[in-house]
Amino acid sequence: MKRMNMKFLSILLASVLLLSGCAKETIQTQAGEVESAEKKFYPLKKDRVFNAAVDAFFEAVDARDADAIKALFSPNALEQAEDIDEEIEKLFAFYPGPTQRCERDGVGPESGSSDHGKRIRRGSDWFAVVCDGANYYCDFSMVFQNDMDRNEEGVWSIDLVSEKVICAEDFKFSTKPGLHAESEAPGAYQTRRIKHYPEVFVPIERELDREEIRAFLEKETDFGVFQDTFGESNAETIRNAAYAYELPDEEGEKRYLILYVTDEGKIRLVYIVNETDIKPLETLWEAKKDDVQQ
Repeated sequence: MKRMNMKFLSILLASVLLLSGCAKETIQTQAGEVESAEKKFYPLKKDRVFNAAVDAFFEAVDARDADAIKALFSPNALEQAEDIDEEIEKLFAFYPGPTQRCERDGVGPESGSSDHGKRIRRGSDWFAVVCDGANYYCDFSMVFQNDMDRNEEGVWSIDLVSEKVICAEDFKFSTKPGLHAESEAPGAYQTRRIKHYPEVFVPIERELDREEIRAFLEKETDFGVFQDTFGESNAETIRNAAYAYELPDEEGEKRYLILYVTDEGKIRLVYIVNETDIKPLETLWEAKKDDVQQ
């Protein structure tokens, strides 16, 4: 691939400034400074750097500015990236913009190493993005510090995929440098976001009543009997043996029942959740400790 003009090959992230009264980051990219105002205070510099870089990326995507996207990557990432121009065109084709909501919330756990006082610090996180009412998912990886090679510092890789892609069997985000965009995956299936996470979703024509379910669980906790009574779940999550049942919308928002089931097939806990929040909205029912141990 062609190299960027040398005047653009300055270090990606030169400074992060916290201004009085509010958290505002300024990141020095290869194409100039980008500022973004935070509603939430982030005390750690790495989180502010990460958030500012993510914001700069989606501003460039919404503006259809391919050069600004490439300028966010570190020189080494650009050098090693494969087909970045083609990936940018793919991204522009399936992500219409503008970005309605970006749920980045600072960087995830940091990794790295140290050798005789010289450090390498890396960080990444994945998060949901909403555009034109549809959910997309982004994995964003950065090198915050590399004392052995400053050309490594900056954005390393960005994956942006549709909800269908992230729900595909055996899906994994790419770890290769550069931009990776994908909108389609094999198979015909629907998806929903349930309790923050994307899931394969099977629509079923029915209208469940939470109070009827609560009354049922006071007398019967066998999950097989529950299925015989109320039907199969709309989604099975890979986390904690949980099953999702769609409830009627409330005030225009999706609601789901999440059933947690023991290895013995007994329902132990039932939450009401929405699409985006990890924290449940309420606990509909919970088994007594003695009943769970039996």
